[in-house]
Amino acid sequence: MMGALTQMLPVLAGVTVPKVLLVSRIVHLLITIGALSFPFGMIMMNQRMIQVGAVSSWVAIFIFYSITLWALQRGIKSFTLTSFKLSSFSALVTLVLAGRLAWGWGGFGAFSVNRIPMLELHIAWALFGIVFILIMGVTYKVVPMFYVTDSHPYLLTRYGSKIVFFMLILWTFIFQTYVFEKLILLS
Repeated sequence: MMGALTQMLPVLAGVTVPKVLLVSRIVHLLITIGALSFPFGMIMMNQRMIQVGAVSSWVAIFIFYSITLWALQRGIKSFTLTSFKLSSFSALVTLVLAGRLAWGWGGFGAFSVNRIPMLELHIAWALFGIVFILIMGVTYKVVPMFYVTDSHPYLLTRYGSKIVFFMLILWTFIFQTYVFEKLILLS
């Protein structure tokens, strides 16, 4: 997704990732280390490999989406640009949740008793926040561009991705309230 987003930004949002070759090489190296180390660490129950994989993946994703969000600030204002920003911000939220889950797998701190709801929240932010909102933003430009159909309805393009993002925030607050209530009941 990071590679595809790097290619889509100039065409659909009018921005490029600064020093794209350097950023791409660093992100690619770190994400490759993470993609190999983390699952092998889980399979072999090797906490050091889990830690290396989690940290390198986390850093790669953080670098990419932070730079992407910074670059998007200079983009041509459009509904697609808004969707790209919301998708990139969702990636950072997903990253925080993933970091907490990986932290537990890596043997740092207690493994949260709320890991299943946290995992569900992580998946929701990843699927709906990153992927779905990104697809919505691409669709706003690409479908009419190829004359497959008329432009999307104004209300959908103006509010669609914002509604999805707001629903994810609402779900997060509900999750936090659920966790808080459980902690109060336990004490």
